[in-house]
Amino acid sequence: GGNVIRTNCDYWVVDDLFDDDPDADFDTIQAAVNAASDGDEILVMPGTYAQAYEGGDVDHIIRLDGKDVVIRSQAGPEQTIIAGTKSSSSTVGLKCENGVTSASLIEGFTFTDFTNMGTLTIIDSSPTIANCIIRDNSGVSFWPGTLGGGAAICVRSSSLFENCVFQNNTSTNGYSGGVFALRDCPGVEFRSCDFIDNTSTGEGGAIWVPNGGSTDCV
Repeated sequence: GGNVIRTNCDYWVVDDLFDDDPDADFDTIQAAVNAASDGDEILVMPGTYAQAYEGGDVDHIIRLDGKDVVIRSQAGPEQTIIAGTKSSSSTVGLKCENGVTSASLIEGFTFTDFTNMGTLTIIDSSPTIANCIIRDNSGVSFWPGTLGGGAAICVRSSSLFENCVFQNNTSTNGYSGGVFALRDCPGVEFRSCDFIDNTSTGEGGAIWVPNGGSTDCV
């Protein structure tokens, strides 16, 4: 643990300060993702995780690039924070792309203080996001010619959001403040989710689904 990296295992432990678990494998979630294989589980200790990594077209705290893993917090979203800085407009909290499936589960985190690019950016992927709080984020833009929400951008996705709270997310581009499902989303689903005080200067304060997409709210 700590400086000793295990190999050939199916779970990994992350602790930002190595204080809750001195034997943790890594101090950033992305380092654990990089070490993991499909089907592995990553257990994240309480803390604030804000280390941004370069990769793809935007910086990120967590990036799943075609890899299916389970990432869950040990103590729940109130104690496990994925944090932006509001000073960097090019960083997202979670990016899933290139065929991430519903076998990937992100559970028990708060995503907060991200700007511009979409806190959760999901492209050609359909992960499950459960028991998360997405709050106090703002969206302005995404790719050239497209626009993004403060909480999430979904492109060609059938993601499931379950028992999540979307609160106080804003969009100043005239489109969705809470969740923005964009471009050929066959069925983004929300189960037992709460949308609280999300605002937009235009289309959808909570959810905007243009271009033939569909959304189920249960």
